[in-house]
Amino acid sequence: MPSSVKTKPAPSLVAGADLSPHQAEEPRLAAGDSAAKAFRLIAASALAQAAANAAVLARARRPEALHQMRVGLRRLRAALSLFKPMLADDALGGLKAELKWITGELGPARDLDVFLTDSYRPLLEPHRDWPDLANLGHALREARTIAYDRAQAAATSTRFGVLMHDVTDWLDHGAWTTDSGPKRTALRARAIGRLAPELLDESRTRLIKHGRKLEKLDPEARHRLRIRGKRLRYAAGFFGSLYAEEAPKALKRFGKASRRLTSALGDQTDIHAAMTMAAEIAAASPPHIAYTAGLVAAARLAGEADAMKASRKAFGAFEDAKPFW
Repeated sequence: MPSSVKTKPAPSLVAGADLSPHQAEEPRLAAGDSAAKAFRLIAASALAQAAANAAVLARARRPEALHQMRVGLRRLRAALSLFKPMLADDALGGLKAELKWITGELGPARDLDVFLTDSYRPLLEPHRDWPDLANLGHALREARTIAYDRAQAAATSTRFGVLMHDVTDWLDHGAWTTDSGPKRTALRARAIGRLAPELLDESRTRLIKHGRKLEKLDPEARHRLRIRGKRLRYAAGFFGSLYAEEAPKALKRFGKASRRLTSALGDQTDIHAAMTMAAEIAAASPPHIAYTAGLVAAARLAGEADAMKASRKAFGAFEDAKPFW
């Protein structure tokens, strides 16, 4: 066994867990830990978050549990991307494909939660006179029920259970752990205290490079920028324990700036997602409900200019935030 680090069993397989959503618990790393050990601890943290929330979702339709399960999966995928040069083996492609599958199964329920919360409900009081607003709400809740059926079926499926087992086994025994190639051998052994600043610098540089073109980006490109921002934010969380004592204020300021940026970019993404959601609801509804869905989408789109302004401001603050590493 190349490392003493052992990945814990997936919480989703443990009976009797409570129904509270589980947020990320960042790993405690030491500067002298090898990159291989650090990656295992990081990935195990993300895997545990995803599995624990899957256990909640299996028994209760809690939007926050669904959200946190998706966050855990995104953190795991971010870790795989961050340590990619160290990890390539024959099993990785299949694992990534399965992680993409489960993320996709959860997406529609989350999208409907966001649409109901951010686009539909704020209009109930000021626009009670809109025709069929209540009927639109009924159609949205019906669609969300179907989407949660799908999400729960995936979270309780044999396929997901096998995925959790396979990722756990791969973390401890995958071919990446014993690859004898000199480059990967050196990467596994490298101290995380030396590697982390390089990974964070690279991620920050790419984000700033693309972020400076913010106003020229189309919605899909802005979404990719948001993904870059989230990956950097997750990386800062992964490595935060290395700097918590020597640079606590800088760590906190950087975390706050990165959260504000991804939140602002997320608002822009959600505006355009609302347009897609409204179109899908309209296509499956009678004309009078379709018309009201269009009104809701138009009301959300009216905030596009303000959302861009907020993103520009958040990006400027992020660019000015001093790296903590």
